[in-house]
Amino acid sequence: MQARFRRSCEELLAKAARGRLKQAPLRLLWDWATDAENYPYLKLLYELHILAIQNPSAYAKYLAGNSASWLEFALSALSDEHRSAELAMLCGAVFDGLFLEFMSTGDRKGTTQALETFIRLAGGVRT
Repeated sequence: MQARFRRSCEELLAKAARGRLKQAPLRLLWDWATDAENYPYLKLLYELHILAIQNPSAYAKYLAGNSASWLEFALSALSDEHRSAELAMLCGAVFDGLFLEFMSTGDRKGTTQALETFIRLAGGVRT
């Protein structure tokens, strides 16, 4: 499931890089993740990740690998102008936090507006 999610994200960002999609990459990923077709799968991934966090001695390798993998992905999605490990981590943390908020409240409008505010504050964070 995680590999499918990663491939879907990479395909979406590749379309954006070719100029077919005009939104900021973070917003494209958000729209994909919160779409009714994709949401249940991503929700399950987050639930499993939360369970892994509760038992770090058993899942330390998974947690470290997952974190490194997504940081690498986020770095590759940032433009040269914006590429830094700190900004990649911040983008991931904002996405994670807002997705957890969406999972908890179902407030798609509010979480989407918060993401839009972050993208504006971060100067567009483009690929």
